[in-house]
Amino acid sequence: MLSCPSGVWGVLRLLILNIRGFGGLHTMEKTTLLQNHHFCVVGAGLVGCLTALHLARHGAHITLVEKRPDLRRADISGGRSIAMSLSDRGFRALATVGLEDTVRAGTAPKTRRCVHLPDGSIGEQEYGRQGQALWTVNRKTLNCVLLDGCVATGQMDLRFETLLEEVDLEAGVLRVTGPDGRSTEINCNHVVGADGMNSRVRGALCAAGVMDEDITTLDYRYFEMEIPPTAEGGFALDPDGVHIWPRPEGLFVALPNQGGTFTGTLFFAKAGDNLFYEGRSHEDRVRDFVAAFTEVASLVPDHDAVIRKAPPSDIKAVRCHPWHLGERVCLMGDASHAIVPFFAMGMNTGFEDCTILDGLIEEFAGDISRIFPAFSERRKPCTDAILDLSLRNFVSIGRSADPDYDRRWRLERRLWDLMPEHWTPLYPMIHFGHWPLDEVIAVNARQKEILDALLAEFPEPPSDAGLAARVKSLLAV
Repeated sequence: MLSCPSGVWGVLRLLILNIRGFGGLHTMEKTTLLQNHHFCVVGAGLVGCLTALHLARHGAHITLVEKRPDLRRADISGGRSIAMSLSDRGFRALATVGLEDTVRAGTAPKTRRCVHLPDGSIGEQEYGRQGQALWTVNRKTLNCVLLDGCVATGQMDLRFETLLEEVDLEAGVLRVTGPDGRSTEINCNHVVGADGMNSRVRGALCAAGVMDEDITTLDYRYFEMEIPPTAEGGFALDPDGVHIWPRPEGLFVALPNQGGTFTGTLFFAKAGDNLFYEGRSHEDRVRDFVAAFTEVASLVPDHDAVIRKAPPSDIKAVRCHPWHLGERVCLMGDASHAIVPFFAMGMNTGFEDCTILDGLIEEFAGDISRIFPAFSERRKPCTDAILDLSLRNFVSIGRSADPDYDRRWRLERRLWDLMPEHWTPLYPMIHFGHWPLDEVIAVNARQKEILDALLAEFPEPPSDAGLAARVKSLLAV
């Protein structure tokens, strides 16, 4: 008999009937809740800039410190991954600071997963309903929009090519080295560490013994290659989908960009005789890549050169606790919860951090001594949940060519159509709503039990009435 975690279906009904967030809905209206506060935000990447914009919305003065040159002036990338995916959670955080429309104009929609099978056929799996999509955005372009927004506030001092050397946690003093090589100090009321997976702010907290961290390196690596436009300038693949090639040798994923290109990523296991095993020759690597991903190789004319020069990168995940030190320091984004890229939620989770922080600023009327602890306490269960879901989704995507996987996927969508007040699949819950992620993982565990039971009970699809009746009886257990 199936067991139901206490209160899960009451939660699910609330989640489905009320698309809500975790900290309230916000408008673009400015407040003065933080007008007497000076924040130093370390890291002017995507999450650092958006955090600074949310703080500025409430009147704060911000010093924004970034070790790289100004991306708007320098010919450098915005980070390792070129293409990023924006979901409703990410757009909500952008809307609060008035940038949703600007960013959306530079995105490309992805409505479904296109699974390329070894026999050359393509299976399609819709992410959501009509009008629901993930949106591909160029990482550097997005970062530049956010930087322009920071400058436009008139409340920020942006310091590029400035390296954080030391954090005096008690005094609230940061010692930095500027582009001229000189060491200076920055005094502030509060420090926000948004300096990524290898965060120096987190390092200072760990060195002081006030934070525990767990950095996990996965047994997989990845590298990227671009699929160029056709000779006529069009897309080489359907631009409305995320294209995947699940193979024993690895998983290749291609995301559409504006301009006719796709950003392709090959994920492969470290163990065994993989494509990039150190003892293999370049010729063997290329031969086996072409054999496993023949269609991809035909779409990338320079795949030989790309494979030769592309150094594979490790995939890491970060968990730490607590994320704050009193009202002095707080971590945001990858600095506190770097997750694996298998649910397209890394950036979106970081952006949702900003939404939650913004809501807490209003809830506690700008009292940072209450805001930072509440942010750490409320947010960590959600980011732990999406990390766990992302790890599971990697296994799931690898099985997407399996007929049993496709059968489960289509059954779940059928349930969504038949009884939307009782059922929403995992992917739409994650990307097209604002449900707390730790509650989503509990609901999904129960959904998995029910799907397993239905698939075992009905080798052939039942009638709509029979299926709906059986699901309602299972929900009542």
